[in-house]
Amino acid sequence: MKISASLVSGFTGIKTESKPYRLAVLGDSATQLLVKTLTREGQAWGGGLEIFESDINQIDHMVRNPNSDLYVFSPEAVLLLYSAEELQKQYYAANHRIGEQFVSDKITEIRQIVSCLKADAVGRKIIVSNYAEINDGVYGNNANKYRASFLSSLRRINIALMDMVEGDSSVYILDLALMQSRIGRSKLFDPRLYVTSSMVYSVEALPVIARNIIEILASVQGNARKCLILDLDNTIWGGVIGDDGVEKIELGELGIGKAFTRIQRWAKELRSRGILLAVCSKNSDEIAKEPFLKHPDMELRLEDISIFIANWDDKVTNIRYIQSMLNIGFDSMVFIDDNPFERELVKSALPEVAVPDLPDDPAEYMDFLQELNLFEAGTLSDLDADRTLMVQRGIETRQLQSKFENEGDFLQNLNMICKVSGFNNFNTPRVAQLSERSNQFNLRTIRYSEQEVRAISQNPDFAGMAFSLEDRLGDHGLISAVVLSQKGSSLFIDNWFMSCRVLKRGVEHVVLDKIICLAIARGCEVVVGEYIPTRKNGLVSNHYENLGFHSRADDGLWVLPVTDFIKVEHFIEVVRHD
Repeated sequence: MKISASLVSGFTGIKTESKPYRLAVLGDSATQLLVKTLTREGQAWGGGLEIFESDINQIDHMVRNPNSDLYVFSPEAVLLLYSAEELQKQYYAANHRIGEQFVSDKITEIRQIVSCLKADAVGRKIIVSNYAEINDGVYGNNANKYRASFLSSLRRINIALMDMVEGDSSVYILDLALMQSRIGRSKLFDPRLYVTSSMVYSVEALPVIARNIIEILASVQGNARKCLILDLDNTIWGGVIGDDGVEKIELGELGIGKAFTRIQRWAKELRSRGILLAVCSKNSDEIAKEPFLKHPDMELRLEDISIFIANWDDKVTNIRYIQSMLNIGFDSMVFIDDNPFERELVKSALPEVAVPDLPDDPAEYMDFLQELNLFEAGTLSDLDADRTLMVQRGIETRQLQSKFENEGDFLQNLNMICKVSGFNNFNTPRVAQLSERSNQFNLRTIRYSEQEVRAISQNPDFAGMAFSLEDRLGDHGLISAVVLSQKGSSLFIDNWFMSCRVLKRGVEHVVLDKIICLAIARGCEVVVGEYIPTRKNGLVSNHYENLGFHSRADDGLWVLPVTDFIKVEHFIEVVRHD
């Protein structure tokens, strides 16, 4: 057993708070070089990782022994790294002619390992690798035809793993099978290294594996990318719309137009899972919109675009404007442009924005972008499909506000209704997702899995409240949540997070009012809050002070005696909705 040194510098993905993120690596083959590569890749990305590495093939012992070094380490995430080579050894040793039983037994074994890890710490993230394929040649091309073949068993185990993690917000797949399909088995597996040192994966493949692990950890920490910004000419269609006109731009299923159609279909699919689309083009607005309105082969339509900017300003200025309107970090954005000059300009001025260097040939765009894995998905909910509409409503709200000289008149005109409920089966996935996606308005930056949200709702010492908002422009869905715990005569705000779409509307006063009501109902004398600063949540550094809390000298916590609470006027109708 070894514990590696921490990874400590500016890692974009893993959380950058004071404590390093604790990752345990358990493998059925040697993992020393992978851990070293994780360390190196983590330093390149920045941030904090502390890695526990078990001895080779000790997964079962480490997980099932409650006194093992694994639990002393108390990891926040565990990587279970399985190999097809070890699976093949087990398969050959078993009565593999009963293929169904081998698959069932293996999945049961993995399920039990995962259950033990989840039971030890609610909310722990678990990454389970699937199996890179091996065709042992015993059945030749007919391996798919016979369930007794090793390849058939391996593939059915991989499918069963997909079924196992579906709907579970604490378990994720490290897709070794996909990596092998991309880079090839000869680059993933090193037979000489395996024979001499029991290390399955080649030195060349280790950075690929490490980056995928880091991307998964980053996404579950709420640091996934949220917005795709698209140039237009020679990026999502061939040609220059201002010169060629709608009739002559290249789109559709013929010739090079197919390459641009693939990009549009990909972007539309991203939009359907909650990625925001924006346009940033040097064009006149009217001309730039013509293909969206008139071209029969356009896959994207104007309603797919959250914010459309077509003018002759520099793209750095326009991307800054898009960022301000969407209220997300620059590190949540990806900018795609065929022009190397525009790409370099954005890279230089906005280094946090991801700017892929597209190939010269548009036919290669799609494969190149797919290889980059720019949009790792963390927790998803059925609200993701509506995200573009919600953002568009937010922009409409700001445009409406500009028509009012008095902020109070504007807020009153919105006819806002806030529905308050406890955590329940309906809102649990939404609360978990909001906790993972919220970075700017997140007082303690604690992420909650669905299992943790359910545990909170069932624990009498805790209370959870969820807040949704609608106004005359539409329904904004779940926009805030608080988790509270009673400690004697104090009610502690374990965390308070809110969507930035609804800032400065008075929602925070509604939430505090409900917190005070709960404190009084529970016989608490004081409400206590804590602000833990991160590089992203400076927005709420003065939140408690602005709400009338006082800083406690001995521990820096913020306190508000219930008798000192002064209700602030707001323009929101509050409805209990359980």
